[in-house]
Amino acid sequence: MASGWKIRANRFVRPDFAKAGMAIRAIPVDDEGMRVDYGVDHFPDARFALLTPAHQSPSGVALSLSRRHALLEWASREQSWIIEDDYDSEFRYHGKPLPPLKSLDSPQRVIYAGTFSKSMFPALRVAWLVVPPHAVEDFQRQARRQPCTAPVLIQQAIADFLREGHFWRHLKKMRQCYAERRLWLEAALREQGFAVVPQEGGIQMVMEVEGDDLAVESLARAAGLAVQALSRWRIEHAGRGGLLLSFTNISSYELAQRYALQLRLAIT
Repeated sequence: MASGWKIRANRFVRPDFAKAGMAIRAIPVDDEGMRVDYGVDHFPDARFALLTPAHQSPSGVALSLSRRHALLEWASREQSWIIEDDYDSEFRYHGKPLPPLKSLDSPQRVIYAGTFSKSMFPALRVAWLVVPPHAVEDFQRQARRQPCTAPVLIQQAIADFLREGHFWRHLKKMRQCYAERRLWLEAALREQGFAVVPQEGGIQMVMEVEGDDLAVESLARAAGLAVQALSRWRIEHAGRGGLLLSFTNISSYELAQRYALQLRLAIT
């Protein structure tokens, strides 16, 4: 059975790894991202590490440069793989977007995955992989055995959208839009006495919760609010509670205030 590191990350992929016979090991996260030293000490023989270094999902913290180098050193030494899930690094509101871990990959051990689901819209169903040159043939062989869910016409339209510069203009516009909407919701939540975890990017935010965040989630959902308890994203259920909230569809500060008040009334 192959084993891999996995931080508090996308809970939806865990069944796929289990089905493939992989044993997933949880790695704690702090203000510098994944605790690489913990993974090396406890699971040095893991075959891969799966992480979201630009914005750890769901906490939003970025993996520090020193830990990026430490992770690459481990992968090179053990001939293990790093799966970099770059799901929304385009949306960073302070400074320039962080370069991917793949850009530091001189050992050629990083498999870089990206998607248009967050930057464009999920219905496109288009993602991509950037793999080391020596692995391209193996990945192509496996890809030929899988059905393609993205019609060629859609792929060609996306290629033109990129080539003609429309995608980069779209990102610039959406970064400004989402930055404003995030500030609206953050300010509205703080007005209601909620504590919001600082983040530099992403399309979601984390609000701290005292006690059982699953119970708080249940009350909020009963009031019609689409929130998620942070506990649902953890492999191991130790740690502070919180709620995961989206802000991308909030079109005004008044709407943000209404939602924040609705949340306060629901859980009080």
